[in-house]
Amino acid sequence: MKVAAVIVCAGQGRRLGKRDKGFLKLKGRPLFFYSLKVFKRAKEIKQIVLVFRKANLGLARSFISDKRITLAEGGRERKDSVYKGLMALHRDIDYVLVHDGARPFVDQKTISAILKGLKRHPAVVAGLKSTDTLKLTGGNYIRETLRRGNIFRAQTPQGFKKSLLLTAYKKFKLRKLTDDARAVELLGRKVRIIEGSRNNIKITYPEDIARANALLCGERSRGRRSASPTDMENYRIGLGFDVHRIAKARKALVLGGAKISSPFSLQAVSDGDVVLHAVSDAICGAAGLGDIGDYFPPGDKKSKGLDSKDIARFILKKTKPAYALKNLDVIIIADKPKLSGRKSLILKSLKKILGISAINLKIKSKEKLDILGGRNSMSCLALAALRKK
Repeated sequence: MKVAAVIVCAGQGRRLGKRDKGFLKLKGRPLFFYSLKVFKRAKEIKQIVLVFRKANLGLARSFISDKRITLAEGGRERKDSVYKGLMALHRDIDYVLVHDGARPFVDQKTISAILKGLKRHPAVVAGLKSTDTLKLTGGNYIRETLRRGNIFRAQTPQGFKKSLLLTAYKKFKLRKLTDDARAVELLGRKVRIIEGSRNNIKITYPEDIARANALLCGERSRGRRSASPTDMENYRIGLGFDVHRIAKARKALVLGGAKISSPFSLQAVSDGDVVLHAVSDAICGAAGLGDIGDYFPPGDKKSKGLDSKDIARFILKKTKPAYALKNLDVIIIADKPKLSGRKSLILKSLKKILGISAINLKIKSKEKLDILGGRNSMSCLALAALRKK
C-alpha cells in the first residue's frame, strides 16, 4: 500500500493573537519543521504534502529539499486546506495521514500504530482517553454528565483510505468539520481509534508555546542523558594527537589556522599547526582513515611548508560522503607561549575552517613537567565525533 501524509500549516492563529502558525518559531525553527522531520523518517510515507497560506509558499520553498515533498496552497478554513492537500496527492496513493502542523511532537510510535491499523480498517485516528469528568451544558447549567470511559480527545495524525476521505470531503465540504474523522462519520462509516500521546499537544493558545518549549528542552536533555543504542551506532569517535618542539621564531606560530604573535614558533616540515594536525588525525580516527601521515608523508617534498588548513580540508572532503563532523573537543598543552588570551582567536578560526560551531577548546599548562614531548614542546589532543549520513 502506498501512503502519503498531508500536513496542514495554513492556520491563521486567531486564538494565538493572529500569529501565523505556518512560520511560528519554536526554538528558532518553524513549528511545522518538527512534525515534518518525524514523517520524513517514516519509510512507508511516499509523499508529503505541506499546505501553506499563499503568502507563505515562497518562504516554505526555501525549507524544502526532499523530493517526496509537495507544496499546496491552503484555503479559508481548515477543511478547505485539507481538501486542497488531498487534491495534490499523486494518483497512485492508496492511504493518507492528515496531520496538523501545529502539533510538533507527533512521534514515530503513533504514526506506526496508525499505519498498522490501516491494514485492517479504512479509517484510524489517534486520541486520548479523557481523564476529566465531562459535562454537557446548556444555558450555563449542566444538562448531563457524560460517561468518561467512552470519551476520547481526538488528535492527529488521522489515517484514511484516500478514496474514502475524498468521497467524504466532496459530499460534506459545506458542513462544519472540526476534524477529518467527522467527515467519514457523516458517511456512516466506522472510524477506529487508537491511543495517542500526551505529548502530542496542539499549539492553540499563547501558553501552549511555553509548554512546547519546555517539552522540547526536556526531549533534548533526555537525549543527552540517555541516547538510544540505535542512535549511538550512528556515531564514530576518534582521538588525535600531535606534538612539536618549541623554538625561537623563524616563522609564524600557527594554531588552529590562526596566526599568533609570539617570539616562539614550532619546528615542523609543514607550518607546524599542532592543533589542526591533532584535529585532522582525530577525524581520520573516527572515519577509519588511518592518519594524516598516510596522505602527507613528512619526507615528501610536497609536505614542506604545507598549510595545515589544506590538510584539514582534505580529510574533511574524504569523510564527507559518509560522515558529518558533529562535535570536537581540543586540548592544547604547553607552558609557553601563554595562550589564554588567544583562545577566542583560535576557536573562531577552527569553526570557520571546519564549518561547525560545536567545538570546545581548552588550554593546559605542563606545570614544568617533562610530559608529552618534554618542557620545550607544545602538544595537542583532540577528540572528534562523526555521525553517519
